[in-house]
Amino acid sequence: MEKNVIISILYSYYGKLLTDKQAEAIDLYYNEDLSLTEIADLQGVSKQSVSETIKRSEKILLDYENKLALVAKLNSLQDYIYKLEEKLINDLGSDQYSDYMELIFQIKQELK
Repeated sequence: MEKNVIISILYSYYGKLLTDKQAEAIDLYYNEDLSLTEIADLQGVSKQSVSETIKRSEKILLDYENKLALVAKLNSLQDYIYKLEEKLINDLGSDQYSDYMELIFQIKQELK
């Protein structure tokens, strides 16, 4: 997966654990696609400072995922759900099919 996508996903999970300055820099750089210069102008700091903040924040986000593995666990659960869905679709004759599909739908909603 591309680095930008990975950092954006990690930010969505762990962004609240960053300082306000770190969170803003990551959000502006990865989600809003602003340049380092544009972020520096907005924050009133040097381009080098923004670069260092982003690098430090990326490391923090990656460290959180390495320790907590929330994104990896979620991806694994989603894989199991898709496999279960496929098996149920192949067993359309089951009387309980709609009950199972409703449960899968509810699980997916909780995982969002």
